[in-house]
Amino acid sequence: MLVRIAVNVLMSVQVFYLIEVLGIVRDETNPTPIPIALTPLISYTISLLFQLFLYKPLVTKLKNRFMPMFVAIIITSAGCVPMLFLEPSFYWAIYIVTPLT
Repeated sequence: MLVRIAVNVLMSVQVFYLIEVLGIVRDETNPTPIPIALTPLISYTISLLFQLFLYKPLVTKLKNRFMPMFVAIIITSAGCVPMLFLEPSFYWAIYIVTPLT
């Protein structure tokens, strides 16, 4: 349950980050720019693929249910660090960082 809350909060914060920090603008002709639509989609898809294909092997290998969640927290935190340094001119780099978050 907490993982679902974390994913939902992260999806909301990513859109806010794109609009407020990176300056992706919305207008009447383009109410949902491609980065605003694509970034949460990439993040959700990678999260789903991790859960489908990597979670069970990690649980089996680590013999603990909480260690894969800890690994995911570490990867997500590491993926958020580059966002501190992104400039509006390098907004395309969000596509590289997004799979980690």
